[in-house]
Amino acid sequence: MWTKLIDIVETRWNESQIPKHRLAKAINTLYGSIHNCHIAFQYFENDRSEQNFANFAFAIDGIISTLKNLHPTLQIFDSELADRLNNYALGADRINAMSNPRYLVTSQIRFLRELVRKESGIIGLPEEEFTAFGGAKEQLCKFIRTNLTMDEIFGPP
Repeated sequence: MWTKLIDIVETRWNESQIPKHRLAKAINTLYGSIHNCHIAFQYFENDRSEQNFANFAFAIDGIISTLKNLHPTLQIFDSELADRLNNYALGADRINAMSNPRYLVTSQIRFLRELVRKESGIIGLPEEEFTAFGGAKEQLCKFIRTNLTMDEIFGPP
């Protein structure tokens, strides 16, 4: 799912009419969110404590919030899917699930997979196996190195 999400971002980069410096900042923010989630997952893999699992759940939740907040700039999802993302991000079910990290992660991943799968179908990306954070981070890092300048990322808004 994570590499497919990056495929969608790359497609949107090429189609977007938004100034590249705004897109660059948004993509850099997404990279930070994915990186944070990857680190949280690694901590959990090395120590399967409830605290590390809860931290991982909140990191995935951070990706959902990041996608919601960046959507107006990146236009990652079709408008109907963007509405679903917004409703999920602002929904009471999400807030209530915070007290049960295991349910929260299951719900979050199921929701993100569905969004990414549907958007991939809408824009005609080929089906592929969903992969872990490492592959997505590497793919996004390569995209950033190839397409974004330091001035676009760190320059004025």
